[in-house]
Amino acid sequence: MIETNMNDENLISAILESKKNSTEDKKNVLKWCFLSFFGGLGLIVQEFLPYKMDESILPYGVLSVSFSIGLLIYYLIVHYFFKDKDKD
Repeated sequence: MIETNMNDENLISAILESKKNSTEDKKNVLKWCFLSFFGGLGLIVQEFLPYKMDESILPYGVLSVSFSIGLLIYYLIVHYFFKDKDKD
């Protein structure tokens, strides 16, 4: 960028602004950790439930409920622990 003389101030400020928003990055990582963990937990629980694979939609329900629980816990954590930091 320097060799091509691309010194656009908007580009530089956008790059620097993205580095400042570490709280959003932490929230995003936390969200994907919860989704991955509870999705995997749902797959493990589903393995122990008796159902006929051809006739049942139980696996979709188990995964939906486990993802929902993960997102609900994520929301509660973000709402209560990051509430004070968002006001600053």
